[in-house]
Amino acid sequence: MNIKNLKIFKNKNAPVIREGGIKVFEKVGKTLLIVQAAELYKLGLEVEAVRDALKELVESGVSFDDPQIYESYERFEELNSEWERLEAEHLRMRKEFGLE
Repeated sequence: MNIKNLKIFKNKNAPVIREGGIKVFEKVGKTLLIVQAAELYKLGLEVEAVRDALKELVESGVSFDDPQIYESYERFEELNSEWERLEAEHLRMRKEFGLE
């Protein structure tokens, strides 16, 4: 890599690194967004599976005081919070890269 060809500048408030006209930073950012979207999808499937399991427990008549309900609800809340955090980060990054 020739240091003279490497330029750092700002594009929509996000730093972009160019080398020979290639937007390296943006390409890496878009790749990260794709990976993050896949993680969101996978986590969303897990959230739905845990939600369905909790719903089945309730519909089968398990008492709300039962430890099974408590553990299932705690797991749901944990996964759902993580999904919401990751979604917020993903939306922030999309905005940062001008992909709103």
